[in-house]
Amino acid sequence: MYDPVIKEMDIAYAQNESDDDVTKVVQKYFPVGAEFEKLLPLLNQLKDDGFEIREYRLVGSRVWPDGKFHLEGDDLAQLNMKRRYPEGTQGFVIQKKYDIKLLIVTKTAVITFKVDESKKLTEVNGHINISSI
Repeated sequence: MYDPVIKEMDIAYAQNESDDDVTKVVQKYFPVGAEFEKLLPLLNQLKDDGFEIREYRLVGSRVWPDGKFHLEGDDLAQLNMKRRYPEGTQGFVIQKKYDIKLLIVTKTAVITFKVDESKKLTEVNGHINISSI
């Protein structure tokens, strides 16, 4: 597990249960305006530590970095994908389940961001999702 990211996200969430605080933590690692290429080592580290990384583009989605792009859903879902990710942009969702208690409560750290046409990060957000049975 890539401890610093999840640990800091979890502490920020525990203090206020606020996505704003979690987002501030994520933006330390993935700053808005950062060049995407410079963050590839961090993305590779997260992948190696068991994070699921999905990439979204105009042509569809894939498991990053080696998956094949494919379109998902019906025509409306594909239209929404094309609106959200115009030519030259990418979106990423990075997540990992990290705290499972008695198989009843699960915490998932989620990081999302977009990469614009100039290959810089925009819309960087962090969330802690808590689910239970």
